[in-house]
This record gives sequence, structure tokens and C-alpha cells, in this order.
Amino acid sequence: MSVRLQTLFAAGFAAVLLLQEPAFAGAEPIVITATRTPTPLRELGSSVSVLTHDDFERNGNPFAIETLRTLPGIGISQNGGPGGLASIRIRGEEAYRTVVLIDGIRVSDVAGTQVATNLTSLQASDIDHIELVRGPQSLLYGADAVGGIVQIFTPDPGTGWSQAGEISAGFFGARSGTEFLSYGSDGVGAALQGSYYKNDGFSSKEGDPALADPDGVEAFALHGKLIASLGSALELKAVGRYASSDAEFDGASAFLPFFPADPNRLLKSRESAARISLGHRAFGGIVETELAGTYSGTQRTDLDNGLPFAFGSRFDGIRRRAELISTIHLGVHDSLLLGGDGERLSISTDTEHDRSAAYGAYLEWQGAFSGWLFTTIGLRFDHGDDISDHVSGRATLAALLGTIAGLETRIHTSYGSGFRAPSLFEQATNKAVALPHLNEENSRGVDGGMSAATNDGLFSFDVTYFDQTITNEIRFDNVGFTGYFQSGGVSHSRGVESSTHAEMPLNWGWISGFRVDAAYTYTDARVHSPDLEDGLQRVRRPRHMGSGSVSILFAKDRADLTVNVRTSADTQDGFREFRTRLDDYAVVDLSARYRIASRLEFFASGVNLTNEKYQEVSGFATSGAAIYAGLRLRR
Repeated sequence: MSVRLQTLFAAGFAAVLLLQEPAFAGAEPIVITATRTPTPLRELGSSVSVLTHDDFERNGNPFAIETLRTLPGIGISQNGGPGGLASIRIRGEEAYRTVVLIDGIRVSDVAGTQVATNLTSLQASDIDHIELVRGPQSLLYGADAVGGIVQIFTPDPGTGWSQAGEISAGFFGARSGTEFLSYGSDGVGAALQGSYYKNDGFSSKEGDPALADPDGVEAFALHGKLIASLGSALELKAVGRYASSDAEFDGASAFLPFFPADPNRLLKSRESAARISLGHRAFGGIVETELAGTYSGTQRTDLDNGLPFAFGSRFDGIRRRAELISTIHLGVHDSLLLGGDGERLSISTDTEHDRSAAYGAYLEWQGAFSGWLFTTIGLRFDHGDDISDHVSGRATLAALLGTIAGLETRIHTSYGSGFRAPSLFEQATNKAVALPHLNEENSRGVDGGMSAATNDGLFSFDVTYFDQTITNEIRFDNVGFTGYFQSGGVSHSRGVESSTHAEMPLNWGWISGFRVDAAYTYTDARVHSPDLEDGLQRVRRPRHMGSGSVSILFAKDRADLTVNVRTSADTQDGFREFRTRLDDYAVVDLSARYRIASRLEFFASGVNLTNEKYQEVSGFATSGAAIYAGLRLRR
């Protein structure tokens, strides 16, 4: 590791030990994702982070994934610039072991090689807040919830008419615009938001002159929400979403003779989704029940010079899902959750047409003892075409220890087990070459940590240790390149997550305050495989990740200036003996906001201001120094 990065990590880790996420003091978040029941953050034994809309605006980057990078335990690698595949990894697990929800809708691509979610074009302005729950969460969410859950919430309609939006432009021909409209009256509310982004881009490939052309992207999204009261006990919610993107990318390098250089590839992606739910309250709210149905579909087309790509160009996938959840409130802090879900997946490509189905049921108890000890425990049973009779479980514990050294302190711990079902693509690949049918992967994870905060919420920290394993892991045969096999033994991912938050209100002339946020993650993730990969570090998992930001507030909070730094060290890419070590890096961004009127503000951001040369995926370029600016009409 370079001296500069050693200094940055040492400073970041020292700050963590002194200062992390706002733990549970002040206006603490109410979290839904961890237990599927609104619960104060202090009462959760799971490791949870919450990002607010203001966090995204203060970060200044138009894409949501750039703010997600600031959270502990989150690693993101992107194939090139905007429009390139962005993989989100939690605690060193693959992106296809993480479930991503938007307003309760699973937005993963079931026609992919593995069932994963690409959030590369999701704009920060579309988001109200995000809840991140780390560790295996199959108890409540079923297959693939191994690394954790990312749930994205869009704005709910308010009372009366409301409007918001923003426009911006910048380097690489970037221009974007968003619009939000909502209306609410007695018992009915509706919201509609749209976003558009276009970037002429830069060459996504490095080292090959034949591919030195700009790779741009054009993306559009439309999201609607309806909430209606159907009486004192019934509530209807409907969500609809459509997103499209056309992303240019480069073919394989000219240095690979079987795949000549091709700078004229285009990936067209279309996503459509809808969720309708009916909620019912009985016995004065003691029993709350929700019945929901979800549809999500993805269509990807790979074009070469405007024509279908020779080795396969069409990848369509559909997920249909139904859920029934009942919560029985037994007391102020005690409840019993009973749920069931079923889903059908189908894919259609140039050569494959396949489908599968799975069903699950679960039970979870959430309770408290003496007002300071909070716990959950539950079990789940799943059965499906590609899942054996599988039992998952989870237990959590949070203990409020009172005031220690002036800080309200708690400890939290959780244990969970989960699974990932083989994708339809993996099964079809093996079937085509007469390889064995694949079974689900099994996982388990344990974590434990301590949080503390001042009563006013101006200072808080959290440090958490985690240890996760994958057994029966599905791996690609990178020796004979025939298909997929299930590895014996155990693949590990263990490490430490830490984060810090501190605020200091001031009255120094124009300066009205400071805010500091920092996070550091150490991850030791290793492969277990019968080939030359055995014992190696998992690729694209930095052993060290850090982020930090310092915000200065001016003119009675009318303006702010934020410096963001993120660092990465000790990362590998490639496979077998073709492994390569990626360079360590530190990226410095800058963002600023100035409130022109009560709701109108000017904003600007500078990306990679030091023009750091680095790669997150071997052979793929990243953005050099760039500046963006715009106007925002706040909600």
C-alpha cells in the first residue's frame, strides 16, 4: 500500500475509534426493512444504515451508487463510466447475493448470468431514503438475500399539490433533468416522478487504441405511486415503474485473437415493474395484514453496429411474486410476524426458454425485556424447482447499556442463515452440456458490535465485526470452460466495519457549523475451490475501503461545501494464474450548495478533482476530473 493510502487509512480508522452512523440518539430513523415492521434503529440487533435524501444532495453526485459507496461494508465496482455495469457487494459477497428493492419491488434481472441488480443509472434525485441491512436476511426475503438487503424508498405524496425538480449539465456532455409532482387530499395521494440523463462519455476500455472512442449513455425513468384509503381499516397502495437505458460499450480487446476489438457495441435495457398491495387493520390495529402482488420484467438487447450480436442478443426475464404478511401486536414492543410468498421466474433468449417456481413461509417473534433488551428470532421454510426443502433462520439482540462516558451506549449482535438459488442461466448452461443439476448455495453469517451517541445526536459511532460463509458455492469451470459446478468446502468473508458521525454547530461569522462523516471496512474474503483459485482473495473485493467527508455550513445553513474522499487498497482481479493486482487509489470529490430562495438552490460538484488514474475492474477506465452544476427546486 502506498504511503499516502496508509496515512489516509490510519487517519480514517483513528477517527472511527474516536467518533459512525447516527446510532440512536436525537431524531433516530424508524427502519422497516430489518423486521418488516417499523422499528426504531436503537432496538435492532441487525447492522443497519440509513441514507436520507439530504445525504444524496450533500454528496453532490447524480448517481445513487456514488453515495452508497460511503457506507461501511459496501463495495462497488463499475465497468467503465456511466452506463457500465455496476456491481454492489455487501461484506465481500457477490452482487447476486444481495437483494435490491424499490418500494418493495425486486428489480433484479432474472435473465442475467446470475440474478443481480444493476443500479448504474438510478439517479439520486429519484430517492427519498435508502435502508441497508447487512448479513443473511433469507428469513424474511427468501432466496439471494445473503450479503444483505438494499431497499430504496421513493417519495410519498404529501398533502395538497407539491412540485420539485432539478436540471444540471457538465463535462463529457452530461445533461440531466428530473421532475416530481404529487397531490394528496382526504384519503387519497398520488405521486409521479420522471428523470432523464445523457452523457457522451469517455472510452470505457484502456490500453487498446482500436477502442479509444467515447462510450455514452442515455437513460430515462418514470415512477408512479398511489395511496388510497378504502375506509377505516383498508388501504390500497400501487406502484408502477419504467426505466430504459441505451449504453455504448466496447467489445473485447484486440489482444484476444478470438474476440477482435469492436468499439460499436450498444446495450439497450428496458425495465418495467408494478406492485399492488392491500393492507387491512383489525381489532383496533392489533392485527395488520398485507396482501401484495408484484410484476417485474427486464429486456436486454445486445447490438453490434446496429445488428444483433452474433453470440446472443436478446435476454428477457420476468418475475411474478405474491406475498401475504400478518403482524400481530402483542404489546408495545412485542409482535408476531407470519408470512408467506411465492414467485415464478421465466427467461427467454435467442436460444433458451425456461422457468422455475419457489414458495416459502416464515414466522418471526420480536420482543423486549425490561425496556432495554430487544430481540428477534424466526424460522423460514422454502421449497422450489431449484431449491430443496430448505430451512433458514435468524436471531438478533440489542441491549441498551445506558450512559457510559457521556454516551448512550448499546451492543448489537445477529446470526442468520440463508441461501442463493441457482439462476435459470446457470441451470440451462449445465443442461446444454449434460452437467449435473445445481442445488442452492447455503450461507450463514454472524456479527456483533457496539454503538454509542450523545443525547443530541451530534456525535455517534459504531464498530462491528462480521463473519460470513458460503457452502455448496456455485462456481464457473475456469479450467475447461464447460459450465458450472458446486464447490466443496467453505468460502469465507470476515472483517470489521466502522463508521462515524459528528456535528458541531458554530457561530463564527459566516461559518455556522461543521459536519464529519467517516467509514472504514476491512474485508478478508477468500475462495474455496478445487482449482488454482483455492485460497486466493476474492476478486474485486478491496481488503481496505475507506470514505470520509467534511462539510462546512455557511450563512446560517444557507450554503454548504463538502469535501468527499474515498479510498481503496489491496484489490485483485482476473482468475487463476492470470490474477492482477489493481492499483490502490484515493479519489477526492467536492460538492457545494447555495439556497437562492426558500426552495430554490444552486448546486455544483467536482468529481475526481486530483485526476487520479485508477481501475475498479481490470481494463476498464474511470472518470478523470469533471465538473457538474445545476439548479434544484426542493420539495
